[in-house]
Amino acid sequence: MKFNQEFQKLLKYSKTLNDNLHTLKVPESNRSLLISGALIALHDEAFRNTYKYQKPKELAENLINTIKNKLADVQNKYIEDIITSYNFITTHTILAKKENKLRDIIKLVQYFDTLGQFYIEFLKYANNDKGIGIVLTPSHISELFSEIANVNKNSIVLDTCMGTGGFLISAMKQMIIDVGGDKKKELNIKSKQIIGIELQHSIFSLTCSNMYIHGDGRSNLIKGSCFDEKVIEQVKKYKPNVGFLNPPYKSSKNDIEELEFVLNILSLLEKGSYCIAIIPISCAISSNNKKNNDLKEKLLKEHKLKAVFSMPTELFHNSKVGVNTCIMVLKAKENHPTNYKTYFGYWREDGFTKRKNTGRLDYNHTWSKIKQVWIDNYRNKKEIAGHSIKRVVNARDEWCVEAYMKTDYSKLNKVDFKETLRKFLVNEFANNLIKNISEKSITSSDIKLDYESWEYFNLIDFFDMFAGKYYPKDSFNNGKVPLVSASDTNNGIMSWTDLEPKFSKNSITIGKIGATTYYQSVDFVASPDVTVLKPKFNMSNYIGLFLITVINQENIKWFYGRQIRLGGSQKLKIKLPVDKNRNPDWQFMKNYIKTLPYSSNL
Repeated sequence: MKFNQEFQKLLKYSKTLNDNLHTLKVPESNRSLLISGALIALHDEAFRNTYKYQKPKELAENLINTIKNKLADVQNKYIEDIITSYNFITTHTILAKKENKLRDIIKLVQYFDTLGQFYIEFLKYANNDKGIGIVLTPSHISELFSEIANVNKNSIVLDTCMGTGGFLISAMKQMIIDVGGDKKKELNIKSKQIIGIELQHSIFSLTCSNMYIHGDGRSNLIKGSCFDEKVIEQVKKYKPNVGFLNPPYKSSKNDIEELEFVLNILSLLEKGSYCIAIIPISCAISSNNKKNNDLKEKLLKEHKLKAVFSMPTELFHNSKVGVNTCIMVLKAKENHPTNYKTYFGYWREDGFTKRKNTGRLDYNHTWSKIKQVWIDNYRNKKEIAGHSIKRVVNARDEWCVEAYMKTDYSKLNKVDFKETLRKFLVNEFANNLIKNISEKSITSSDIKLDYESWEYFNLIDFFDMFAGKYYPKDSFNNGKVPLVSASDTNNGIMSWTDLEPKFSKNSITIGKIGATTYYQSVDFVASPDVTVLKPKFNMSNYIGLFLITVINQENIKWFYGRQIRLGGSQKLKIKLPVDKNRNPDWQFMKNYIKTLPYSSNL
């Protein structure tokens, strides 16, 4: 409880401090440097004893000199470059000239000067709208990397795109725990077993500062490109045996491919070393990008793809980055056998939730338990419906669990069918397709759902499938024909039009994002992001509502970056109750829906 209270205070304080710096006209790109500099200087006794009594210009110069003295002991090679990043403090029109402004900022920082966690949280706020130009890997993911790789006192950890050093700090902490308080071994870890590369000047300065704040600074931090031959030669001398990576994500076609960074770090590791990389999931599932596919092929020829985990869709919410990611686990310089089964995991639910002003956090304290389940399942290579599967893959295949995992039908229950019926009727009523709604069911029978006896069927065997088409908004007026889109509300209906109906009622629609599926009770038109399923059999509305409830269990397999269109819909397989001839039991489905509340309205 006490830790939680202190942490909440820390979050609030971090935001307040960032707001204060905004008021003082300190650019976002400089706020993290200013606070890191203050934290470093406060480690110096002489500075702590004198800063409160100095004039603005004198204090600014004293701050810079103290930072230089502290970092020179551990980063002498780059000290002049680092200090140039801090020089803005001495020329800032408010900090270096107005009485008490800089002093008050340092005084506020001193309250948390012993907490490295404070700086991590402050970076989140200072990086609002990517102000410092980086994507901050959440600290719980940095720690997860160390556990996946089994980091210990013998690890030599390399990060070729180290950003602010989150992976290196997490690894260093794990290694120090493993030496059990041996100060000599701790010093060896800090001076020889942590290696980082960063190209951007200001971010390199932040990393050196961040490492110092977390009790290090002696690590082998290299300013340069991981593709530079001199840097490569220097890194290989350390013989790194663990690689961590969160590379720059492509924003234009001329940017370096993420998988090129992955191949680069793998080439620097000792044979058999583990490399853990978090990259956009598009790199793992792309089928149209020839360059990306060629890189996947090269990766499998030279290294082993041990595992791929699909990560939470809003993992980088605190960095204002909207990208679906995956974690790849690779073994360096070991060929990927053609019959090797890679382990794929569904790691999209980490227990973190987002709230206004504080971002995405583990408010309910569930992460520790979830992480342990993930790690145990990975180490034991457990295949669990709806969570994980092992699969032989090649370079042209999708490298994500969603493409292969089996749906966990044990989670499908009566509540799901009731909710489907309720939503359908609410939309029917809202759209004036029915006049009244009764809570009564048609029958009072108690029919059980026996999933174990159900069997898989291909939807294409029972439906003709069609893609919708594009209708410019100025091509129609208000009318009585619904235009069904990929919307996840109002039965998918985007608007009511005067267009000529293209599809007949008693059909099913599947939206491309999230595979949200609806039953359509009237003739309609559909947008191009929708697949329309026209039944080849005598499908009643009861059967249609049963089917869409089952199809919607597949939703977790589809997301931004992996959308379901006509081709994907044609491959859909779902589990259904069967009759004595092992065919879908349409009568059972019809009878079951009739037992539900509100079914009398159908």
